[in-house]
Amino acid sequence: MAGGLFESYASAIADLPGGALTAADLMTDAFLLRRDGDLSIYYVPFERLNPRARVVLIGITPGFTQMRIAYEVARDGLAGGFGHEEILGRVDRTASFAGAMRANLNRMLDDLGLPALLGIDATDQLFAERSELMHSTSALRNPVFVAGSNYTGSAPPIATTPLLRSEILQTLGPELASVASAILIPLGRAAEEALLILIADGIVAPGRCCMGFPHPSGANGHRARLFAQQRDHLAHTLAAWFDSTRPIAPVKQQDLPVDDLWSRLATAVSAALTADECQWPSVSPQVRPSVLPTGGHLFSPLVAMSSPHDRVG
Repeated sequence: MAGGLFESYASAIADLPGGALTAADLMTDAFLLRRDGDLSIYYVPFERLNPRARVVLIGITPGFTQMRIAYEVARDGLAGGFGHEEILGRVDRTASFAGAMRANLNRMLDDLGLPALLGIDATDQLFAERSELMHSTSALRNPVFVAGSNYTGSAPPIATTPLLRSEILQTLGPELASVASAILIPLGRAAEEALLILIADGIVAPGRCCMGFPHPSGANGHRARLFAQQRDHLAHTLAAWFDSTRPIAPVKQQDLPVDDLWSRLATAVSAALTADECQWPSVSPQVRPSVLPTGGHLFSPLVAMSSPHDRVG
């Protein structure tokens, strides 16, 4: 499912120069969304929505590398004549958590057993042939820069900076509401703080959140230590979520037409009525009709069900 801003920016994206794009190509007023002092937020074509997803990965905000790759894929898709929804899908699969971060993320989620819970072989399939199972996003979906540098989630604080807080409520909140059946995995403390804002506002249920996952960036020198500390908790949270949301298989019932069932009943009872006297087993009290049709045991299910019965010793 495609988002809503790509239509407005498609023409400007198509006019971008070929080859590798630079900050001079992208960090311009043509793609600027909001600015407040040193903070600038630029549009990026991360608009694919996947309401069928079973897991949502939430980063902090796209860095310039992800931004550049996303624009290059979108530009090339437009030049190739692809539809907008197809382009946004390609952007998501190619640019989301691109670089060494994706390799770290795949290894960590593999270690937690996520592939088995999803019924796939490896986490990297979520970025390829099994992308329908995952929705990827960021606490700040459009890239944020501080004085031209990547925003890391701490300075200024994501939860108390009005511009950033409003982005979370206006963009991330509705996005996560559209992926209502998926578990949410925030990558790092800043992404967790964004979810806490949405939890406090009643937009996200706390039970959907798998908290404690360290940010997979190669720049996070504490990643391995934090992951080792949280591993058991994270694995348990994921397993419990998927166990609680696993559909219960319906009990199979024999699907026979009513007439067939009625015929089987009549045949079985008629076979038991073989003489003028009904032959009942000698064990336990038995029941037989008190009035039988003249001339034999012609069985009518309606008569049998409505006739009074005597107990036979």
